[in-house]
Amino acid sequence: MTVNRWPEKWAPAFATICPLWQGEKSPTVALQKPRWSRHRRPGGSQPHRLRRNARAVSQLWVAFLWVSVFAVPSVAFAQAKSPNRPTVPVQSVKAQVSKERPQDDQRVFVIKHADVEVIARALQIFGVRIQPNRDLRVIGVSAPPALMPAIEDAIRRFDVPSPPPKNVELTAYLMIASDREADAGPLPTELDPVVKQLKANFVLKAFRLLDTLVVRSRDRTGGKVTGVARANPQDRQPLEYDFAYESATVQPGEPPRSIRLDGLKLYGKIAVEGYSPGFAGFSAAIDVREGQKVVVGKTAVGEANSALIVVISAKVLD
Repeated sequence: MTVNRWPEKWAPAFATICPLWQGEKSPTVALQKPRWSRHRRPGGSQPHRLRRNARAVSQLWVAFLWVSVFAVPSVAFAQAKSPNRPTVPVQSVKAQVSKERPQDDQRVFVIKHADVEVIARALQIFGVRIQPNRDLRVIGVSAPPALMPAIEDAIRRFDVPSPPPKNVELTAYLMIASDREADAGPLPTELDPVVKQLKANFVLKAFRLLDTLVVRSRDRTGGKVTGVARANPQDRQPLEYDFAYESATVQPGEPPRSIRLDGLKLYGKIAVEGYSPGFAGFSAAIDVREGQKVVVGKTAVGEANSALIVVISAKVLD
């Protein structure tokens, strides 16, 4: 069996290191004795110099092991235990924070007119604690004393009575138009510009007013009217109509203002001489300016040369 041996020149060094590490005297090392007799140099004994060098190497090894095992962990432990920055007592830190940030003020504001939730959302710009209560109509505020006057002024500006809702009055003119002069009838003078425009755009010669509808509602609400229109006393079957709109909204601005009409509808049952009664109507969404008359729709009824025309005007009642 082959046994791996350390090189013979290392034998003195290990013979010295092992006893120093184990704390014992140097025992007899069973290594092959080198042959020194054949390679001697003048100036001293070569085995003596090797033993001296081995002793120095062993001391270096012991010093290195000592540093690696004990010195490095001790330094790391000392650094972990003693950080670079000095330790500040907790009480002094609390005192410093309380000195830099004064105590917040707490106040409860009563809201008289505006919506509590709306004002609370507007006050979030200050970045303070706000607690609204819709049932009690109050807002609790916790804020630094320097911000409290600005918050109070903002609440005073927001909490104002809402302006009364405006009323909208719509006037609708129902007309029958044809290409026969004999069908003409009396018309209000305010419709003269509209009739002139209709004659220029359509092949229509005669206009007759069936009925004038007046509907009044509040801003952002709807209206409806149902009626019967008879242009001539001899008409056996008058016009039955339904006129309605879902919402009339007054647009902001200076007079004359614009009124937006959403869901505008007109449906009617009309009889024309020589024809069975039929339904006519239309729906639209339009904007009408105060004092302006707008042709909302035109639809054929009975004969091909007869049409139902609706003209609307609107105004705001402050």
